[in-house]
Amino acid sequence: MANSVAWQDVGAARRDLIGRVPHDRFLKKICKGAIKVGRDKTNPIRGNLVASTLRELATHVLHSLAPENEVRRCIWFKQATDTKTVTRSQRARYIVQAGLPNDFVTKKLKVDAGAMAKPLLAAMDTRGIVLLLLYLALGDSDDSPLIINQPEENLDPKSIFDELVDLFIAAKNVRQVIMVTHNANLVVNTNADQVIVAFSGTHTPGKLPPIRYLSGGLESAEMRKHVCDILEGGDRAFKERARRLRVGLDR
Repeated sequence: MANSVAWQDVGAARRDLIGRVPHDRFLKKICKGAIKVGRDKTNPIRGNLVASTLRELATHVLHSLAPENEVRRCIWFKQATDTKTVTRSQRARYIVQAGLPNDFVTKKLKVDAGAMAKPLLAAMDTRGIVLLLLYLALGDSDDSPLIINQPEENLDPKSIFDELVDLFIAAKNVRQVIMVTHNANLVVNTNADQVIVAFSGTHTPGKLPPIRYLSGGLESAEMRKHVCDILEGGDRAFKERARRLRVGLDR
């Protein structure tokens, strides 16, 4: 029942979005494709495909509302030093204030364009996409394996711990979860049953580098060391786990 309600909400959001830009054929196709692949329970990588599709959708909407050539014409535009293109922040700012000068916007209109652009950037961030994806994918009635690549991408550490860890713990009760991650919380505090560490050897020109793998559980001292050495926040994750389980930390 929860899943059907979720899909109803997604359908309503799709209709609302398309209704705002009824002549955008690409938007219609990408929305339809995302929902179709997301509902295909026989596809073990549907989560990754939906996330990629929705990221493409967010980029398309942002670029449609703020074309690069229009942003560059604005009197306030300055090329960012770390890229040759227009940034997402600049596109969001254009959507809010267009080409109006900063002084006019702040002093005459008394509008904080930066503050108004923040919710827009948050909506375009992959945080909402990842969480929506997981809520839909981790349904009680779905016991197929879940394969997901770096769900922590573009999420702050607190959001990872507060919003993703419990979802994966719940998922483990009904299905197999296979995850690629660089975040220690998603390994340690989800109580991963099996950890596989990949090691890349010396790269020889014209050849692929040799790769070897080490697998084991978190009860292994060697594996715990690798987690702390390789993953982001490894030490902190183990300390938090020890605190939650009320046990001593033995490295």
